[in-house]
Amino acid sequence: MRSHISIETRTSRKKYLGLASFLIGGLICQTAPAFADDWEEQLSDAQGKLKQGHLEEAESAFKQAEKSCEEVKLGPTDGDGFKRISKGVADCLIGLATIRDRQGDTSESDRLYELAIRTVEKAYTSNSLDYAKYLPPLADLYDKHGKADKAELVLKKVIDTRLALKDDNANVAQAYDHYARYLRAKSQPDKATEYENKSAELKYKLQN
Repeated sequence: MRSHISIETRTSRKKYLGLASFLIGGLICQTAPAFADDWEEQLSDAQGKLKQGHLEEAESAFKQAEKSCEEVKLGPTDGDGFKRISKGVADCLIGLATIRDRQGDTSESDRLYELAIRTVEKAYTSNSLDYAKYLPPLADLYDKHGKADKAELVLKKVIDTRLALKDDNANVAQAYDHYARYLRAKSQPDKATEYENKSAELKYKLQN
């Protein structure tokens, strides 16, 4: 009996210490990981439902995950914690945008994805590799929804950002390839070949 009470006391003490640390130092900390990870589990569950094609269940799960992220209440001064949560919110919005796209609501799909991009921008700025990673699917979405001009601007932004920040050659080559595919689809073979050649040059450097 004494051993049981001792274990229970130690467990309760850890819980109170974790709560105190949360109140003093913020949510995402080593002493209170369980609550911080709730939204990640919910997001993973939502993404799984989306992959399975269960749109209504996925929508509900994404909204719950987004709500959990919002409840964390972190701001730009919270550093990496704020960035992590911002990505979580963005991923939830992207999931909802994907659902709206599949349902044929193109305007709402675009709006949600644009909101996701702005969320990432607030955490990382628009001149960061983390921001650039979120842009290619937005370009594809714009193109699919008949917004070719916007799609091209986004693809160019990806290339410019990766070059300016001296990203890995593999990632720059991938950006070139993406833009080249877009150009070929728009019947611009000469320009597409130009970017295919740029990509090939970088890939050659990677192999030698």
